[in-house]
Amino acid sequence: QGPGSQVTEKPGVGESGWPGRGAGEAGSRGVVCCGTEGPEAACANHSRQHEVTGPSPYFIAVQNRIRPSGRIFFYRKIASVCAHTCDFGKNYLPLRQLFENREKMQHDTHETPEEQAMSIRIVDIARMAGVSTATVDRVIHNRGKVSAENLARINAVLEQVNYRPNLIARSLASGRRYVVAVVTPHFAAGEYWADFDAGIARAEVEARRFNVTVRRYDFDQYDRASFDVLISRLHDETFDALVIPTLFAERVLPFTRELDARGIPYVFVDSDLAACNRLAYFGTSSFDAGVVAARLLCERLDPQADLVVGKIRHRGEGGSNQCRERERGFRDYLARHDFRGTLHDVELRLDDEAGNARRLDELFARHLSIGGAVTFNSTCYILAGYLAARPQRRVRLVGYDVIARNRRMLAEGVVTALVAQRPEVQGYRGVMSLCGWLVEGRRPESVNNLPIDILLKENLTYYTNNII
Repeated sequence: QGPGSQVTEKPGVGESGWPGRGAGEAGSRGVVCCGTEGPEAACANHSRQHEVTGPSPYFIAVQNRIRPSGRIFFYRKIASVCAHTCDFGKNYLPLRQLFENREKMQHDTHETPEEQAMSIRIVDIARMAGVSTATVDRVIHNRGKVSAENLARINAVLEQVNYRPNLIARSLASGRRYVVAVVTPHFAAGEYWADFDAGIARAEVEARRFNVTVRRYDFDQYDRASFDVLISRLHDETFDALVIPTLFAERVLPFTRELDARGIPYVFVDSDLAACNRLAYFGTSSFDAGVVAARLLCERLDPQADLVVGKIRHRGEGGSNQCRERERGFRDYLARHDFRGTLHDVELRLDDEAGNARRLDELFARHLSIGGAVTFNSTCYILAGYLAARPQRRVRLVGYDVIARNRRMLAEGVVTALVAQRPEVQGYRGVMSLCGWLVEGRRPESVNNLPIDILLKENLTYYTNNII
């Protein structure tokens, strides 16, 4: 549109209640000069047409009185605006300036960017792009033919307004129902996977609004046979997407090939398997988490001090993908930082306190230069309990995960530091990313590395893992 173009629809007179808004008249042309709409671009400030800005992507901000708050805005395209009018207080501004002022609008409307994006309607996008609503609908829903010119114009507007379709309305309208399967190890209250399940539970509530049901499947994380039984069961189950931890990588890999053949998207949590065709991964970098633990443990130790590596065994199985990657990062750090001591692996069992104590007593008796210890999963409390009963052994101990028993040992000063990975966030974002993919077709980032949190006695009371 150029100066003097006809405005096909204009807002009502005096309805917005904003200062500086001029009263348009029926049949007025799309020219605004110093806040007044009228048939000509002339006023006391401008007597010549060329002093009005030329063809412009300018918009008028109009209050939407349908919403109870009365502070939601949509935008109508106008032909041109004079320079004196281009300020936010008078309601008229270029599209570029409109989005530069987004923070001010959010403050006025008390809406998040996501809520504002959701409140923009197809008819508003059509007006902004200068096309019909039917054309916008075809682009948004990827159906029917649209000219390259109109497609470019619509996509430009969608990007500018950060448009997000209303998932609830879309899923309800389609009537389609989805099932997201979630695989998780058995857990008891206060354990690591209990926090992960808390994130799943939160996502489950939100997913229901999109006609998505969460279905849980569990296994024993210390028993590979238990995982094999579960995989066999999943062969015959019907679901639309899957969240799965990669503890038993050698079993997960062939299963993902089956999922690929079935066209089922899947998300990894806990640790990643980059070689797979997963939709996304949510969790920390396991290798880097191992590097962090090594630095925490060794920075104040004599380079010649020996280290104990506690490895948990249960019913003959152990060593998850997560633990292997952490240990690889741990050893990499030592190799690069002049470590001249010896690493001593010791097998520990969850249900054998007396046996654990005997093996550790023998180890410490043979190697008097042990100065530090580490475990690569959430069972740091086993080593911590042993050391707490023998305060004469001055050993720095680093572990993973802020579960209740580890937290207590850290607070008492037995554990030097804990490295945490926000399991609740992993569970929540894993499920919600699949909801977005199933309902909207919105692909998440492939790798979503979460912060590697370092917990000390001094900052423990301020920590929460559920920053979603």
